[in-house]
Amino acid sequence: LTLSFVLVLFILVVDGRVTDRYPCRFAPKFNSHELLTNPTVQNEFLHNIAYWEGHFHRDGLGVSLKSGLAIIGNKLNYTTGELTYGAMNYSAASKECLHVVLLTKALLKDSRALLFINYLHPENAYDDTIQILTNKIASYEKFNREFPGYGGFLPWYFVSDEGITGPSWGWRNPPITPSLDNGELIWAIYPLIGVLKSQGHHSLAARYEAWLNLLKANAKRVFYLGGGKISAVAIIKNVSLSPEHNTYTPLVGAGLLDDPY
Repeated sequence: LTLSFVLVLFILVVDGRVTDRYPCRFAPKFNSHELLTNPTVQNEFLHNIAYWEGHFHRDGLGVSLKSGLAIIGNKLNYTTGELTYGAMNYSAASKECLHVVLLTKALLKDSRALLFINYLHPENAYDDTIQILTNKIASYEKFNREFPGYGGFLPWYFVSDEGITGPSWGWRNPPITPSLDNGELIWAIYPLIGVLKSQGHHSLAARYEAWLNLLKANAKRVFYLGGGKISAVAIIKNVSLSPEHNTYTPLVGAGLLDDPY
């Protein structure tokens, strides 16, 4: 179900209005020729994706609304579509990145982003977006207070309505954090700040800007190895110590980050 966020990120490239909503398995109603050549059909198809993927953006399914955090999702029965094992209540900065991008598009009144955020009442989606973003930054701030050693950089972590409850399996012993996932989130937060400021949400923008500044202040200390080399995954010596009093080493075998972060 994490693919849901990727699909929705793709559909936001083109905007348009459609009136029809097909059943969940709507794809067979379309043919490839029309999808390649007919803008009306393209818009109709993308609208249906946004509407049905919006079912994923529900509390306890693809997001914790109280904490504002995206979660991996739920396992489904492939035939019936019913939930099977309950919430997979963990996530990472790479999932937050996609969520933040969609929320930013919703602030810009993108019709499909609004539909994704609240498929039942898209007219309420803008206000929902502000509340989710408020809850999200509160969760980030709480994480930094409880685990200052990460320097703001998120590991893979468990999610509850109270926020990030700690690193998930494979990310706690030793405590580690990835530069790639966090780099993606940084580039998502940067435009969000500008949109919030442009719409007069200055207090909320300031909180996200403070978070971004925290990451900027600690990035070199946590990930930079010298000689132009950036650790893909850093080991944190003590998650309870602030970065200036901490030690960070690269995880052996994790490699280096060669993306433009």
